[in-house]
Amino acid sequence: MGEGASSVEVVEAPVELEREIEQLRDDMTAIVGEIDRRREELLDWRLQLRRHQRQITTLAVGIVLVVGALRGVNGWRRRRRAAALSHAERLRQVLARMIAGEEGAWNEASSAAKEALASGASGAADVLSRGLAHAGLR
Repeated sequence: MGEGASSVEVVEAPVELEREIEQLRDDMTAIVGEIDRRREELLDWRLQLRRHQRQITTLAVGIVLVVGALRGVNGWRRRRRAAALSHAERLRQVLARMIAGEEGAWNEASSAAKEALASGASGAADVLSRGLAHAGLR
């Protein structure tokens, strides 16, 4: 009886293996089909736009705002720099006219230019005074 039982198991083993292989093939076919479907969804840009419309819109608005803010800041800095250079040029012209001894140059200077000149003169006097004190001449 032991021999008969083993021969039945041997006969059933190939059939069972065949069934398992067929089941694995079916499972793999289903998995490959699912992967293919997901790939098609992922690469369908129209579908992605529809699915992520809010995020894409938010991102686009954010980019526009950042670019606009950067352009605004650059324009503001350019105008501010130009104004500072303009003030410095006027101060140079007034100072040159004062050095040349022109009458009325001080009266034509703006209050900011007068303050800058007075501050510069005060600073120069302070440096000269300290230098003389350091040299022992004062």
